[in-house]
Amino acid sequence: MTNNSVYIISGIYKNTKITFPKIDGLRPTPNRVKETLFNWINNKWNNNFTNKTILDLFAGSGSLGFEAASRGASFVQMVEYNKQAVKSIQLVCKKISLEQVNIFSGKAIDFLQQKKLKQFDLILLDPPFKNNEFEKIWYYLPRALNNNSIVYIETNSIIEIPNYLNLIRTKKAGKVYFNLYEYHI
Repeated sequence: MTNNSVYIISGIYKNTKITFPKIDGLRPTPNRVKETLFNWINNKWNNNFTNKTILDLFAGSGSLGFEAASRGASFVQMVEYNKQAVKSIQLVCKKISLEQVNIFSGKAIDFLQQKKLKQFDLILLDPPFKNNEFEKIWYYLPRALNNNSIVYIETNSIIEIPNYLNLIRTKKAGKVYFNLYEYHI
């Protein structure tokens, strides 16, 4: 099994290497995109992740969720379907003693359909580009949002966004479209 790696770019775990297995469709957010995203979030939250809850709905390598944890998020829920990726995320959590990270091993839609679903301040939506589950996700996503939640969406094409999300920032880097939205009840 060939391993790939990325680094946490800021916070208390800055420069920590995140190693993950080579899995079809798994492509961590590029560092320059990740840096831009977290600058946007820092501006929105005044550089304060304290007491913030994060949902990384398609965790993959865990890179985005680990970045949020490193910056001080109080709780990070990662959701990942691929068993190899789940094991890899668990190893990283153990390696750097991340107690505020929880991992749900299963499909994103199954997580969102749970009877008792927590609401999050930030939801990260970076599914494999071949994944086309957005229509299902849009229906259930408001259950996981509180007023003023922000939602990050990363895709390789322009997609239709539900009316309950208002665009805050948008950018394109290479073939990646990345956008930050805000939810208002």
